[in-house]
Amino acid sequence: MDDQLKHSMFYEVLFPPAKPKPQRAGDLRLRQTLRYMPDLDQRLAEVPWVVFDFETTGLKASKHEIVEIGAIKYINNKKCGQYSQLINPENGVTWATTRITGLTSADLQDQPRLCEVIDNFLQFIKGSVLVAHNAEFDASFLRTACDKHEWDFYCPIYCTLKMARQLLPDLERRTLDMLAQHYGLSFASRHRSIGDAEVTAQVFSSMLNLDSLKLCDLEAWRVRR
Repeated sequence: MDDQLKHSMFYEVLFPPAKPKPQRAGDLRLRQTLRYMPDLDQRLAEVPWVVFDFETTGLKASKHEIVEIGAIKYINNKKCGQYSQLINPENGVTWATTRITGLTSADLQDQPRLCEVIDNFLQFIKGSVLVAHNAEFDASFLRTACDKHEWDFYCPIYCTLKMARQLLPDLERRTLDMLAQHYGLSFASRHRSIGDAEVTAQVFSSMLNLDSLKLCDLEAWRVRR
């Protein structure tokens, strides 16, 4: 290129400099870590534990979204708090979600997005081990959400479905409904997160002696990555 043109006043008009790509707010966020690895010789009563449940728009964490979070925290095996939050999904509510949970787009349109609540939920479960029914499902959504929103996440997650398969071999099925029926439990609200978490906690305490239980006793029922 002619040096005279390169240094002329018209150069930037003819060849405007490339504009820097705008950064999204999320690009500036430092990755955070939530990691809890308790001593497996501790009794369950000595550590906080949280029963949690997600309602979602489908079965695959890679393509579907969380629409409700429910979690109940226990310390000394006694309930000490709960977290409950509806979430407005980025891609709307499917008919299957409405059929199962009763939640509609109208119910969720004024609710926060997952990016607005994930930090609060992670702070609620911080320093706790987790329990869920069919925990591999909920764990996959939790880990996907953490990856998407810049969290490195690890803590033990235990599955009451795995427990039931080993401890209740004579039951024909071990869905949460069947386990509730087996133990004479009732749902305040089925397929809503807090209602399901409450029953999961009662199933957990019915299957095991929580007061004498050590974390190492739960290892066979821990969800593996």
